[in-house]
This record gives sequence, structure tokens and C-alpha cells, in this order.
Amino acid sequence: DEFNIVSANVLNYFVTLDENGNTSGPSNLEPRGADSAAEFERQSEKLVTALLSLNSDIFGLLEIENDFGETSTGNAVKVLVDKLNAVGEDTYDWVRPKQDGVDKTFVDTSDAISNAFIFKSSSFRVAGVNILTDSNIPDAFTDALPIFDGSGSNRATIAVTFEVSTDRRNLRDATAHRSLSLFSQSSFDKGNDDLECITIALCHFKSKGSVSAGEGNQDAGDGAGNNNAIRLLASQAVAEWLKGNPTGVDCPNVMIMGDLNAYFKEDPVQYFLNNGYDSLVKEDEGSFVFDGYWGSLDYQLYNEDLFEKVKKFEKIQYNSFESLGLDYNLDFGRPSTWFDGSVPYRFSDHDPLVTTVKL
Repeated sequence: DEFNIVSANVLNYFVTLDENGNTSGPSNLEPRGADSAAEFERQSEKLVTALLSLNSDIFGLLEIENDFGETSTGNAVKVLVDKLNAVGEDTYDWVRPKQDGVDKTFVDTSDAISNAFIFKSSSFRVAGVNILTDSNIPDAFTDALPIFDGSGSNRATIAVTFEVSTDRRNLRDATAHRSLSLFSQSSFDKGNDDLECITIALCHFKSKGSVSAGEGNQDAGDGAGNNNAIRLLASQAVAEWLKGNPTGVDCPNVMIMGDLNAYFKEDPVQYFLNNGYDSLVKEDEGSFVFDGYWGSLDYQLYNEDLFEKVKKFEKIQYNSFESLGLDYNLDFGRPSTWFDGSVPYRFSDHDPLVTTVKL
């Protein structure tokens, strides 16, 4: 079967409004999303339009409120799933975060934003989950901390192993049997069920903004900007962590995706490419525009087993070339009539990436 996997920045999707002194996340920080109920409804409408248009089996979402309590009023991913299910034809669910078997309300240990997964429950089930922070980082990196904890670090990486759902397998098998009905039934082989899985690590590395503590994080004037060293440490730690099957499932198909805050030739990306991962993002492609400069900060990377199963890769140009005047914000006296929630354009400032794999 073929499945679509999307990584998408959701432009600080917060249920907790940035008003009246509200706070969010484990550090009680100022919310980063909508300033009012009107803005939140506009943001939700455009985001739901965009995600439904992408029609993915798995979404990795970046810049979403860091609150995953089952009954929490700040659980933005749950609210988003409810909105998708209210208008879409498919049923989505969200991944409940765990770290080393323990349920977690927060994925990132300090920030107000984090990463989240949603998926079609008709296509997949969750087989394993884990979160990489400084508390469970591989031993080789303990002398270099902090890497994932604290305000100047990378955001925690969440990894999930998805297995093809029983319903999807049964549908595939029934279809295959019907197609072979004119031939000997003994010729049908449904394959190795153990390989019908994918492990995805969703990353959001430190930006090129404020300088992190530690050697090598000052701008060296080589084009990488601030914080190249701590981003490279994150790449190295994620790659090493994934070698140990952190989700508890020995799945051969591994993807790393998200916002690495590094352009194609920079060390964090090149480390993955030189250590067992492939990319279909080209060095002259872009997913983000900053001060008129265009380049790719967003990636979907595949290990050798998964790369053989990739059928298609696309960067969907919904956002990076579109005016920010088209997004949900009502700031600076922007006319409300510019907004059109029935189209996906400028639902974020990063373009979404889509990989189609055959499992």
C-alpha cells in the first residue's frame, strides 16, 4: 500500500490565546499564537483547509502548543483533530507522547511550542513512542549538555513507530484476493507483516537567532549563522538515538523530518546525509523565505531501507512565496477581507513536504 507522510509547520497553533496575561507550557511562557478568538478561528479554518487538501496518512506538525494533557484546555493538537474530524471524510487521531514508557503532558521540557503527530486511524496504529531530551540522551553526548533542554537549546525530538492498521491490511488483502480470483489462490502472498511499519523522528532544531551557550555557536561568518554547533550536536544525537530503536519497535524503515533550521550544505544536514540518510530535497530548492533570501530549512530524510520504498516526494508551495498579509493575523490594521479560509495559501510561513512511501 502507498501512504502519504507530511511535515508541516503550523505557525504557532495555540488554543491558549495570547491575551489577558495567559501563559502556556511547562515554563509558563507567553502564548505564541492567536491574540483573540477571532484570530484563532481564522487560523483554524485555514489550517484545516490546508491539511485536508494534503490528505496525508501521517502529519508531523511543528510549532504547535506544547500541551498534550488528555483533558487540558491547552491541548491544541486534540482541538485540531476534532476540527478535522468534524468536516473531513477520514478520521484522524493524535499521538499521546511518552518518554521511556511514561506518559508526558509536555514534549519539550521548557518551551511553549513543540512537535506533534496526527494520523489516519484507518491507515495506521501507534506501535511505539519516545521523546529525546537531555535526560535520556545517548551516553556519548552527556558531556555536551544542554542539547535539548532549556531556552537556548534544540526542541525535544519525538519519535513514533506507526504500523499499518488491521483494517488497511484486511482491505488490501481482500482486494488482492479479488484481483487474483481468476488465478490459483495459492499464488497469493500477503508479504511480511513485520515490515509494514515506519519510525519517524520529528525534529525542530535551534534557530539562527539568539546565541546559545557553548563553543561554536557564535556566527562564524560562513553563512550558517548562529548556533551551528548545537544544531550539529542535535543531528548527531538523533542519529545515534535512532540506532537503538527508541520506540521499542525494531522497524527497518526510518525517517527523520522537520525544521532543522539549517540550509542544505550546512553541517546538521550534511551529517545525516553522510551517516546513512538520503534526501530528495535539492540544494537549490527552498521551503522558506527570510528577508528576501530563499532556501530549505525543512527536510524529510530516509534511511536506506525506507529510501527504496519512496515513490514520490513533493514540496507543496503553499506558503513561502505568499504574502504574510494573507495569513490569519489581524494585527497592524490589516483588512479582515484579505483573508480567505477556504484556500490553503499562507497557512504558515514554511512550505509543507510530502513523501509517498509503499509499505
